[in-house]
Amino acid sequence: MRDSAYPEVEKALLLWLKKARSMNLPVSGPLLTEKALTFADQLNCPGFACSNGWLSRFKARYGIVGKVVCALAQPLDQGIIRSVKQIYRKNLLRRMLIAMESAKTYSIDLLGAIHLLAHSWMQVQPATIRNCFARAQFKMPEEGNDENMEDNEDGEDTEDCESLLVEVLERQGEGVDKFNFGTFRDVDGDVLTSPDFSDSDIVAAIAPRPDSSESEEEGDVEVDDGPSLSEAARAVTVMRAFAEKRGLMDRLARGLTDFEDAVVEARPPRRQVKITDFFAACP
Repeated sequence: MRDSAYPEVEKALLLWLKKARSMNLPVSGPLLTEKALTFADQLNCPGFACSNGWLSRFKARYGIVGKVVCALAQPLDQGIIRSVKQIYRKNLLRRMLIAMESAKTYSIDLLGAIHLLAHSWMQVQPATIRNCFARAQFKMPEEGNDENMEDNEDGEDTEDCESLLVEVLERQGEGVDKFNFGTFRDVDGDVLTSPDFSDSDIVAAIAPRPDSSESEEEGDVEVDDGPSLSEAARAVTVMRAFAEKRGLMDRLARGLTDFEDAVVEARPPRRQVKITDFFAACP
């Protein structure tokens, strides 16, 4: 497939399309055509022709397909996302309590949040996913109606989460009746997941700048080398002792051994000694 003669128009249209889809706005072929012509005019591309052939190539270039399923037929919306968020918040509260017991303030960065989210996803039960697919009518005929489906994925876990939240609030001196765990779990329900930019913002980001000789001075970026090998080795020793004293070796022995092997493999290779190293350099 040949490249587009007007890449800036397509970039602007793609940004607008992502924004429209993030807002669940209906998007059709004629609407894409109209927006493409608008961006072409604003980007000063008078030769741009928005034909059906161009629209087909634009969709093929960026893998754009129409939505053929309704929102109800989305298993993720039937409880999977809710379950992941609940487990994530529960794990977050647990880590906050551990930090409080050490008289520290718990903070989490983006990478830590990604790791915690991956850990939470692995804790989602297969039955939860299966039931969510069944609610969206993805099931075998012999499985019957939703009446026979287990519908207690949260149950006792919600009570455990509530008690964790109460303990955190009490340790922070906050009122326990301030909000419940459901409010805490869904606190980011209305957060924007994409930039709220207008058409003029899109054009300003795509349009070439007349004076591109910018001399941006970048400050020195401090590089954190992280823990040393000796610190990592000591950490393995501490974790192994903790697991042995708490009777957790059945669960953690394999992971501790794998981590210890990784620490050993991370050692820099020793330089091979040559025979010439034993003689002083001749003048």
